[in-house]
Amino acid sequence: MRRWERAGGRTAREKVAALMFAAGVALGGVALVVAEDHGAVLGFSAGWAVWMTGVWRLYRTGLFVSDEAVRVRWLLKTRTYPWSGIVAVSAAPALVLGEPTSRSAIWLELAEGDSVETPVQCRAEVADGEVFVAKNVGPVHHPGEFDRVLRDLDRRVQAAATADPYGPR
Repeated sequence: MRRWERAGGRTAREKVAALMFAAGVALGGVALVVAEDHGAVLGFSAGWAVWMTGVWRLYRTGLFVSDEAVRVRWLLKTRTYPWSGIVAVSAAPALVLGEPTSRSAIWLELAEGDSVETPVQCRAEVADGEVFVAKNVGPVHHPGEFDRVLRDLDRRVQAAATADPYGPR
């Protein structure tokens, strides 16, 4: 059985998203109980449910690891890659519309030759007057934590590369 853990733990922004989700659920419940016009409340609640689903998906965006694989979860898609299918892990600028941003992201180099950007980013310091372009989806870690996550992922990729494909003998 797989047990998925978030690579690098939760960031402050993710904790705020969880609070927003809880507050939204509570507000929707109170509105249903207190309001007199249930049609309007149901319409509002439907819109609110769509909004809260987006908040929940933002909260769940990130990089998750298990013993068998790594899961890359974005706002609208989730992909799972077995450790044996990853040949390298690196840090490179995150991309927006194909252009590099001011933050580095963790990238997975697949055995098929493709590179996959993950939503995990490193907080960047910006000098005065410098243009700051960032992607605001996914966890943003301080440099030390970002490097720790990168090292842990690399360790798992190396372990998978040296593992006996036939298991213990």
